[in-house]
Amino acid sequence: MRPPEDVQAALTVLGARPTGVEGEGVIDLRRTNLGGAELDELNFEGADLRKADLTRATLFGGRFADVWFDDGDLTEADLTAGDFENSTFLSSNLKKATMVGGNFLNSEFTSADMSGADLSSGEGEEETKLGYAKLSGVNLADAQSDRRHPLCGRPERGSKRQGAGRQSHPDQSECRRPDRYFP
Repeated sequence: MRPPEDVQAALTVLGARPTGVEGEGVIDLRRTNLGGAELDELNFEGADLRKADLTRATLFGGRFADVWFDDGDLTEADLTAGDFENSTFLSSNLKKATMVGGNFLNSEFTSADMSGADLSSGEGEEETKLGYAKLSGVNLADAQSDRRHPLCGRPERGSKRQGAGRQSHPDQSECRRPDRYFP
């Protein structure tokens, strides 16, 4: 499922606009159906995408810093290598989303559903950055990470990096308070 060609063309024009223009308004795409949209390497910094449907959309390498994704549906969306610093995903659906190598520093995911999300990184790929992210109430069931648990930083059970003799992932109760692990 992809948006109609004219909608995709409009999104491409919006995302390719020059930045830093004085008096530039906020891109308001609240409650829009953008399922399957291709937003690769486009600039939507500061946009309002609350309650938007971005199911199976590709945001690969895009600039989405300071964006509101609250209550949005990003099921199976590809957020690989995108910049999402300071963005909010409050109560968003990120089930089975691919977030490999994305920058989510200082982002907020309170009550988001990230079950089955891919936070891993392949050989030579950059790690997904979740430092200082707010993750209270997040569902990470079946999320994949071959590096470290996104809440507590310990190696995941069965992780490639866990190695013999290392302490395994703590039980879920130890990971519920992210402020315990991130300054």
